[in-house]
Amino acid sequence: MKSIITVLTAIAISAIIFSAAYASEHRGTVKERLYTVKEINKQDKEHKISGKLPCFTGVNDKVLEEKLNKTINEFYDKIILSAGKEDYKNKRIDFSYSILSNEKYLSVVMHGSVFRGNTGSDDVETIVLDRNIYKIYTLKDLLGSKAYEKAQEHIRLKMSENPELYLEDANPVVDGKTSFYVDNDSRLVIIFNKYQITPGVQGCPKFVMELKK
Repeated sequence: MKSIITVLTAIAISAIIFSAAYASEHRGTVKERLYTVKEINKQDKEHKISGKLPCFTGVNDKVLEEKLNKTINEFYDKIILSAGKEDYKNKRIDFSYSILSNEKYLSVVMHGSVFRGNTGSDDVETIVLDRNIYKIYTLKDLLGSKAYEKAQEHIRLKMSENPELYLEDANPVVDGKTSFYVDNDSRLVIIFNKYQITPGVQGCPKFVMELKK
C-alpha cells in the first residue's frame, strides 16, 4: 500500500512540475507574441488569392501597431492592384511571410506573387523593428546618413564579381523605398524584387552587409 501511495505521489509531483514548466513556457510565448497570422483564401472571377500575412495585435504602442498593420495592408492592396491591371486570365496570387528575430531586431519579410501559368512575380515588402523599444528602423538608422550611397556601392561591387547573374541593364537604386531586413545573425540584408535586376531564375536577389556593433 505504501509503495502505491509513493508511486502516486511521485506521479502527482511530476505532473505539477510539468504543468508549471508548460505554463511558464506558454506565458513566455504569449508575452512575445506581437502578431497573429491572417489566413487569406479568396476566389473571384479572375484569380484565386491565398496565403498568409501577419497582423500585429500585441504592440503596447497602438499608434505604432496601426502603422505596422497599415504597411501590411498597403502591400496586400498593391499586389492585388498590380494583378488587376493585366489581361491574363486565371491568375493566382499568393502571399507569404517570414519573421527573423534576435536579441535586438525583429524583421518581417513579406512576399506577394502573381502567377500567370507556370511563371510568377515576387514582390517584397519588409519591416524592421527594435524589439526593446518597438521602433521602426530605416536604412539610415542602420547605416548612417550616407546609407544609400554605402549600400549602393556595396551592391555594385558584389554585382561586378558575378556580372553574368544580372540583367545587362541592371542599375539598382537604393533609396527610402528599398526593402531590407536584419537576419538572425544581425546582418543587414538588402533584397530586390524578382526580375528587378536579375533573370527570374535568380528569384529575389539579396545583398548582405555587416552592421557595426
